[in-house]
Amino acid sequence: FDLYGTLVDIHTDEYDLKVWKKMVSAYKKHGAVYTPAKMRKTYQLLVSEAQKDADEIVIEPVFEKMFSLCNVEVDGDTVTDMCRLFRETSTEYIRLYPWSVPILEGLKAEGKKVILLSNAQRVFTAPELEKLGILSYFDTVFISSDKGVKKPNPAFFNAVLTECGLDAKECLMVGNDETC
Repeated sequence: FDLYGTLVDIHTDEYDLKVWKKMVSAYKKHGAVYTPAKMRKTYQLLVSEAQKDADEIVIEPVFEKMFSLCNVEVDGDTVTDMCRLFRETSTEYIRLYPWSVPILEGLKAEGKKVILLSNAQRVFTAPELEKLGILSYFDTVFISSDKGVKKPNPAFFNAVLTECGLDAKECLMVGNDETC
């Protein structure tokens, strides 16, 4: 299964000024000073630069670099906290579609292997899976930021097939995006 748009209805707005005001306040507590506009522009630039060299990026280095550009060193826990604050603040809502749990429960009851393949950032998605209470339905979870590759790149699907010992002819991918 795909996650966002398939099992989970989510709306985020990373451009909302309140997101950047909250992030500016959090960074300032660690000595990194930005205006909301400057922080948003820096974030967008760093994400664009990272995407030039990779099919999929890992977002944590972006948030860490935003500290280092202000000559501030922080530990990994602080970077993780900033990533999660960003996601929580930019998320307007997140909820399961009404069919999600019944479908997952039905497949598990039939003894089917249920695997999640999501184009996402682990730092964002792991707590959301816990919060939504659906992590236990999946035999395995594959997040694109862990693999450095994302759907529809065949390398992502091949990694899943190889690591899970599956034959593609016996699998079904369920998602909301025909391309992916």
